[in-house]
Amino acid sequence: MNLIYHRSVQNDVSAVLDYYDEVGGPGLGDAFFDEFMAHVALALENPTRFHPVEGDPRRANLERFP
Repeated sequence: MNLIYHRSVQNDVSAVLDYYDEVGGPGLGDAFFDEFMAHVALALENPTRFHPVEGDPRRANLERFP
């Protein structure tokens, strides 16, 4: 299974980490990143568990973070 990140993922994740660190302290950004990476691992294990978005790409919504 190949994982392909959208080209804006790195910038988006960096901005979200900065935001959560600012509003909730350093631990909240770490918690976001841990949940994000856990969902990446779930997607690699079984991509069909997430709903498709306009064709083949699939969307994995995080549980704790909007």
